[in-house]
Amino acid sequence: MDLFDRARSLSLVVWVGTLGAVLGPNLGIPGRAVETRLGLPALSGAFVIGAVLLTVTAATVWFRMRPDPLAVAAEHRDTAPATGPAPSPVNLRRALGEIRQVPDARFALAALVLAHVAMVSVMTMTPVSLAMHGHSITIVGITISVHVLGMYAFAPLVGWAADRFGRMPVILAGQGVLVLSAVLNVAAPSSAGVVVVGLFLLGLGWSIVTVPASTMLSQSVPAASRPLVQGAGDSAMNAAAAIGAIGSGAIMVALGFAWLAGISGALVIPVLWLAVRRSRAAQRRSGTGSGSVALRRREA
Repeated sequence: MDLFDRARSLSLVVWVGTLGAVLGPNLGIPGRAVETRLGLPALSGAFVIGAVLLTVTAATVWFRMRPDPLAVAAEHRDTAPATGPAPSPVNLRRALGEIRQVPDARFALAALVLAHVAMVSVMTMTPVSLAMHGHSITIVGITISVHVLGMYAFAPLVGWAADRFGRMPVILAGQGVLVLSAVLNVAAPSSAGVVVVGLFLLGLGWSIVTVPASTMLSQSVPAASRPLVQGAGDSAMNAAAAIGAIGSGAIMVALGFAWLAGISGALVIPVLWLAVRRSRAAQRRSGTGSGSVALRRREA
């Protein structure tokens, strides 16, 4: 795969899940037929449908994904003979160590984790907030579907932008979209229309950050470490999001949905700070390099 097409390829993988992700929150309606047919408790039919679909997906991947993508990646990896000692086996500690040592990897992981926490925290409490303001379960389902549409539907365009304009500019654009989403949810938390737009922008901002940041994280480390580094990144995202989801309930009870949206929007501040530090460090390196070249020319 061409280095400059990686974000676009990753975005296509994200995009193909759009249909299922949008339909998923609305499985309650066909789930009722399953509940009636099997004599199951209310609201459990959607979980039965989901379990069946996941089983089919797992079987498809297990039996039909040939050749293994990891094996294909190994075949295309540079195979120049090594002159030093053999590298130590890749493990989780080494993967995290490589992330800590590479500035781009550290920045990408921070952007991934904070965007995911912001998205999950607000998304988790949105149905609760809408129900508290008297909106129906249909409105809740539509809101979450529109949110998920924002998360996945535009991923190919995001991938193209990341390959065309660079990972960092697109990640920073995503921070702006996340802030706009927070402003809307803070301004009118009781309005279903405003919350629908806010949740759509929340999903879109998540996508605009996640696609280029995932690509940056993967390409900033050696090829042999990429699978485990990407897995470590996903684990960090989900662990942080779990903590955020738990904390979002406490914030919702104590302060309300508007405060929750505002606090989640403020999570862009660390990312912007890291981006500024990264830019200044790059400028210093560039200045040092230019000074060295000029000195060598004068000496010559």
